[in-house]
Amino acid sequence: MRLVTLGVGAAASPRYAAAGLLVARGGVRVMLDGGPGAEPAGRLDAWLVTDERAELRSQLRRLAAERGLRPHAGSFQRGELQIDARPVVHTSHPTFGYRIEAPEGTVVWAPEFLEFPRWAHGAGLMFAHIGRPTIRAIDRGERPAFGEFARDGQVFRVTGRR
Repeated sequence: MRLVTLGVGAAASPRYAAAGLLVARGGVRVMLDGGPGAEPAGRLDAWLVTDERAELRSQLRRLAAERGLRPHAGSFQRGELQIDARPVVHTSHPTFGYRIEAPEGTVVWAPEFLEFPRWAHGAGLMFAHIGRPTIRAIDRGERPAFGEFARDGQVFRVTGRR
């Protein structure tokens, strides 16, 4: 499974495209979030979002419509790739993260939350907390206590081998 960060910022960030992740496995391609400057080239099978009321919703609708898709919060399954929308505590309206499962392993996409989602436990890789406070920390040169700050266009491969 191949995962590509196509943005690592928050909406309206002056330096980083909005957080987005392209999930690719066996010819299947699914975009999670993103927006202008953080959209994949080529064909997509689905475009899933964590927040259907997000600031970028009109831009996401346009970008997805160009590919014959409708961005929505929901689940997707094709072959052995399963992407499930899971609720997160974040704002006053429903928002989601995604648990991505394939034989190679489990990955979580939960770019913003107030409480760590219990359903994320056990994942081999997690993309999390991409918001304005994180961007300010990057600008100050801070490093996370664990893990790493991803870069736009960074490729992650989950092979199931250790």
